Amino acid sequence: MLELINIKLRKKTFNKIKMIFSLTIGAIIAFSVVQGYWFLPAIIVPIFLAATVLLKNKIKGVLADERDYKIGGDAARMTYFIFALSGATIGAMLIATKIQTLTIIGYTLAYSACALLLMYMAFFWYYNRRE
Repeated sequence: MLELINIKLRKKTFNKIKMIFSLTIGAIIAFSVVQGYWFLPAIIVPIFLAATVLLKNKIKGVLADERDYKIGGDAARMTYFIFALSGATIGAMLIATKIQTLTIIGYTLAYSACALLLMYMAFFWYYNRRE
């Protein structure tokens, strides 16, 4: 058992383990929803999360470099832009229908887009001042 604690993982092996963990968590959550066991995900998810964190510390080599962070930032920025634009546009269109159910959905989308804009501005301001 002590040897298992001192292992060193490659990044590829760690990613495979993460995928197995994700599939297992999904299966357990699906099972617990069907069976009505609400407490099972509350127990299993933190256990798998802790195991993932512990295994991440055992990886040898470089996990990410500056290029990965730049690509991640670009992808996040594009995702933000697409959701904010489409959420606001579709939300306004649904509000304009004057159908009660669609209006509620439209307001939800529009307010979600506004909340996303406010969060983006707040984090941008925070990280800009920190630099």
